[in-house]
Amino acid sequence: MLAQDYDPYADAHLLRAADLRREADAERRVGEARAARRERRNRDEAEGRVRRLRDRFAPAA
Repeated sequence: MLAQDYDPYADAHLLRAADLRREADAERRVGEARAARRERRNRDEAEGRVRRLRDRFAPAA
């Protein structure tokens, strides 16, 4: 590499790009975890409603 071709900011740019990639991955994982929790909560609420309706309207065995 010639001295005139050296970019003193290249390392900083690469480090910043890696930081941005890590932040984006972390945000994606947080979003996926939040969606999974929302899905579980909705499923649990739906199962609870079904159970209550079944208990309420099903003939006592």
